[in-house]
Amino acid sequence: MKYVASTLSLLLAVLAGCSSVQPTPIAQQKSPIPAPSDPDARTFLLADVVTQIPLGDRVMNIQYGWSCFKGNYADWRGGRINLTDEEFRDGFRKEFTNLNYKVAGDPLALFVDNTIKNADLFVAGAIEKAQTNVCFPFSGSPDANIGVTSRLKGSTYMRVRWQIYSKSSAKVVLETTTEGSFEATETIAGSIPQFLKNAFQANVRNLLAEPRLFELSRPALQK
Repeated sequence: MKYVASTLSLLLAVLAGCSSVQPTPIAQQKSPIPAPSDPDARTFLLADVVTQIPLGDRVMNIQYGWSCFKGNYADWRGGRINLTDEEFRDGFRKEFTNLNYKVAGDPLALFVDNTIKNADLFVAGAIEKAQTNVCFPFSGSPDANIGVTSRLKGSTYMRVRWQIYSKSSAKVVLETTTEGSFEATETIAGSIPQFLKNAFQANVRNLLAEPRLFELSRPALQK
């Protein structure tokens, strides 16, 4: 009977460790609108991405071990989300150029970037919410700082408020909010910033699904 009781206690502990983390929301992925190839189309430039998450918001839950036991967590204390300017610009450029939108900003320019002067539509984003739940199955630490820390699974949700400023009109011509998420149900090689970047790019794709953005890109609106 003692063996049965011990086994039952262990099973309950495992179940408690696996079920105590709230899942992240899954955002709807809309269909982006491709732009026709037009040399006279207006040019976009990602001006900035800032973080405006309310202080104290839960932004990360870590789980660890084969059973994904509940580990450490992080609440937002201010600052900037764990992505570089280069990662934001790279994700933005990839999604826009994949759909034929013109983007200023040459990532290979060492001195003067002459493409920036061609930009008329300046895009800025404010990350208002971000939630990441990840499990490190090959780590034995609640902080996932020992063992294999480069293989993980889980999901990230992000909400971004966008503004687009037109240089030719000298005003903000579009303001909208998007959601985006990324999920890996099987263990993959990667890191938490990779999850964040994928969720950011999902937001960019949903921005590209906005008909008003498509209309802004058309050269006829320059007149």
